[in-house]
Order: sequence, then C-alpha cells, then structure tokens
Amino acid sequence: MHKIRKLLAQLYGSENVGSILNQIENLLDNYRRDSKASSVFTEDDVVLICYGDSFRSPGKPPLQILHEFLVQGSLSGTVW
Repeated sequence: MHKIRKLLAQLYGSENVGSILNQIENLLDNYRRDSKASSVFTEDDVVLICYGDSFRSPGKPPLQILHEFLVQGSLSGTVW
C-alpha cells in the first residue's frame, strides 16, 4: 500500500491521496461483493480470445470466416 500511496501522491498531490485511496477501496469492495454473488465463468468454461482477422479465406470478410468456424463449423453447439 505504501508504493500505491507514493505513486498517487506523485500523480495527484499528497493532499489528495487519502480520498483517492478511499475511492479505490470502495471500488474494490464493490467488485469483491459482486464477484462473490455471481460468477460469470466456472471451471467448466473455456474462453476463446482471438483477433477478428485470425481466420481468413480468400474473398470473404475475416469476421464472417470466424463466425462460420465458431458457429457452423467444428464448435457448432458449443458457442453462444
């Protein structure tokens, strides 16, 4: 926490550190409370992260190819 205080003082001035830290702590408390209430993902989920142009085919837009791969191709029925 000392390092965070020091960085905040450099950015916003030492007189503002207390109120900024309180705001950060409130945000973190809200996140912790919300994340315990409902989890978006479980250990059963798999997430694919890729660029829109990761899949290409001549004459077709990359996002169309990605859509075809995910929804109509190998992963049909598993993507929502």
